[in-house]
Amino acid sequence: MIRLTRFLMTVFCLASVLLAFQGTAHAYADPGSGLLALQVIGSTLAGIGFYFRQKLGKFFIRRRVAAGGPAIKPGSPEEPPSAPESEPE
Repeated sequence: MIRLTRFLMTVFCLASVLLAFQGTAHAYADPGSGLLALQVIGSTLAGIGFYFRQKLGKFFIRRRVAAGGPAIKPGSPEEPPSAPESEPE
């Protein structure tokens, strides 16, 4: 944990120094660059959710059972309550 804290502090200090002493930029950023950054962030979050979907599902099922709700097995569709069958006349 201490190594991680030192690493993060080093990265933060380095980024601060680089931002404090920035020079002139000889580049062009078009208006679509911000949208590209948003797309990368959104895709990353969706990928993380897809990767951990089973673990997240199990977590919510455990919470439902602890709250007194019905237990539903992962991967099985939830069945709607059945209506009483009427007899043919």
